[in-house]
Amino acid sequence: MRTAYNDGSLSKSVPPVIKTFVVNLARSRERRASAEAQLLAQSLPYCLVQAVDGRELTSAQLKTLADEYALRQTFPTAPVAGYVGCTLGHAAAWKAIIDSGDSAGLVVEDDFTFVEDCSAILSELEAIVHGAEIVLLNYGSFDYPCRLSSQATYRLDSNVFLAYPIDIESLNGGVGYLVTREASVRMLDALLPVRVLPDCWSYWHRAGCFDRLRCVVPAPIRARADFRSTMDHLHKSSFLGRFADLAATRKIFPLHQGVSAYRKYVISRGNRIKLVDEESPLAPII
Repeated sequence: MRTAYNDGSLSKSVPPVIKTFVVNLARSRERRASAEAQLLAQSLPYCLVQAVDGRELTSAQLKTLADEYALRQTFPTAPVAGYVGCTLGHAAAWKAIIDSGDSAGLVVEDDFTFVEDCSAILSELEAIVHGAEIVLLNYGSFDYPCRLSSQATYRLDSNVFLAYPIDIESLNGGVGYLVTREASVRMLDALLPVRVLPDCWSYWHRAGCFDRLRCVVPAPIRARADFRSTMDHLHKSSFLGRFADLAATRKIFPLHQGVSAYRKYVISRGNRIKLVDEESPLAPII
């Protein structure tokens, strides 16, 4: 974990809130600058967590750290190293939360962007989360729209509330989420060998890593469309891989703009939600 650059003391009007743990690759300087600027603008305490660069993992390390067969079941064609590196980066954030002694932390990937002021939301969450709990501030669904239950909601203020997801099997989203210390301990215990991405919430649920999972509505965090994923979804040797790499690194018009527009479309489509009058299987039985 790298040094914290802000202790939240810039604002005297808002009480200290949950610390943010930014997962960042050392080579991703532009992303780091974007993350820090946003956190400083909202006077949020944060620290940088050294992400794991999958490209630097050896074949021997991957055999030890990952269950490649399990990863291939979900991601048959994607490079395993990038996915393992992503999960290990989040695991470093979970460990940082445990080591900090804090009761919970906000984990964000360095391509996040705030679409709402999070300081008040985090202050409210700090007062109510407990035990092994996860709250998603960014989420979506493989079967969009993402369906959330209108039952058993918890209102944070007049415009923001917490809701339980209907189908955790299709739920995803790891750009921004709050995780308690207890949930972090359980997730680290269930981590190796790496079988899934960090936002495979159904896997962590089956492993008993959390007792509660809710979503903030509306979601106050999204991924920036103009930042390409560092997980290397596409093989660099493939035509699409070379195309995406060229567009991202050279920012050649109109390739870069085209890739960014497509990523924005994918993000927007995946972030659509629908409130339904159904009981969530994750809601507590009263």
